[in-house]
Amino acid sequence: MSDIALTVSILALVAVVGLFIGNVKFRGIGLGIGGVLFGGIIVGHFVSQAGMTLSSDMLHVIQEFGLILFVYTIGIQVG
Repeated sequence: MSDIALTVSILALVAVVGLFIGNVKFRGIGLGIGGVLFGGIIVGHFVSQAGMTLSSDMLHVIQEFGLILFVYTIGIQVG
């Protein structure tokens, strides 16, 4: 599997797991979008245990893309 395909697959897996965790409610309280943070921690743990590595270039692209999305959503919410 190519570097790009592996990175996109892992990123999609983090989103799916995170949204699932965010939708789970315990006594009426849920994590919401914060579940993606915990999903990333969980998937990251299992990816490192499996011995998979991502190139530093792809990690940099994901980091910058995440920052762009964060700033965009804050701007949309504030107006």
